Amino acid sequence: MFNQANVTTLIIAVISMAILTALSRALPFLLPDDSPVIRFFTAKNSPLAPLGGAIIIAMTMVLAVPFFGTSDANSPWLASIFGIVATIIATWRGVNTGMSVIIGMMGFLLGVLIVKLFGL
Repeated sequence: MFNQANVTTLIIAVISMAILTALSRALPFLLPDDSPVIRFFTAKNSPLAPLGGAIIIAMTMVLAVPFFGTSDANSPWLASIFGIVATIIATWRGVNTGMSVIIGMMGFLLGVLIVKLFGL
């Protein structure tokens, strides 16, 4: 399932997400409130505004992709689809990111329950 190229790609993705997350958390504290950069990112019509909701969906997809590549009968592909759909719906409805993650996990667990009950 995992080979050296997959592990390397995973490590690069995790490090990149860690750096971008750290920058997004630290940047508002390092720049003054009247900075053009802060005004650009916090504007309601900013072209980057949709990225807030899209990042949680992207992370869900990245975590679920390995399940779709396996042919094992016990592969949780149905549970992953439930989790992804629940996360997308929660994000689309304007639920905050933390709750979207929780709702996505509940969708995944619902999918696991359905698989276990019906033997899919």
